[in-house]
Amino acid sequence: MSEVRRWSGFERLEHATLIVILFLFIISGLPFLSLTPHPVGASSPWSWVFGWMVSPPMTLQVYLAIHIAAAAMYLALGIVHLLYHSLVNRRTDIWIRGRDISDAWQTIKYYVGSADSMPKFRFHEPTEKIMVYWGVAVILMIGQGITGIILYYSSLFSVLVRDVALDLHIIFFFLILYVIMMHIYMTAVYKENRPMLEAMFGDGTVPRSFAEERFPEWVGGDPVDERKGKRRIEPLRH
Repeated sequence: MSEVRRWSGFERLEHATLIVILFLFIISGLPFLSLTPHPVGASSPWSWVFGWMVSPPMTLQVYLAIHIAAAAMYLALGIVHLLYHSLVNRRTDIWIRGRDISDAWQTIKYYVGSADSMPKFRFHEPTEKIMVYWGVAVILMIGQGITGIILYYSSLFSVLVRDVALDLHIIFFFLILYVIMMHIYMTAVYKENRPMLEAMFGDGTVPRSFAEERFPEWVGGDPVDERKGKRRIEPLRH
């Protein structure tokens, strides 16, 4: 069977590392929900859900250290990611274009049953580019970083700023969790997306027939991209 390589070994390693980092973020952040004050002054509504996680040797100080380590790892991964896709692998167009918005809307309509077919994509599936990459990996994670710094250095800020930062930190967390769960659902449950899941956790290749059907401009080579020096995708022979 003819196949095309969608993700390199380095990109798959990036993805696996990101999964570990997000897991560390979530696990180390949940215990702090048990400390979140209730608006009317009562104990946190989350204390009975996550309070059990705070028990020696896993104290809040340990969870905080893990959370900070995960933040440092995420920042380092972000820098490596930018360098790799700027200097080494320049075949992807991660900026949001007008066509991405219309294609994303058409894709959503397809999944809710109000459209008969999905649009033909370039390298990226547009809802993934907008929601997962820009929505979570960039915008919400930057928001988490800013609010996290305010909470860590809380003594430097007013009570109002700390309260707003805490509320936003929690809201951003649940938004990130929702998008991640939808991302997993769409790739694991829908059979039409299964080749990409298998490629990401396999050898990085997808059947050429699948790529031509879903991502024809990426497989076929866009003349504009070629003038910019981006390489045409060639099949792997077995």
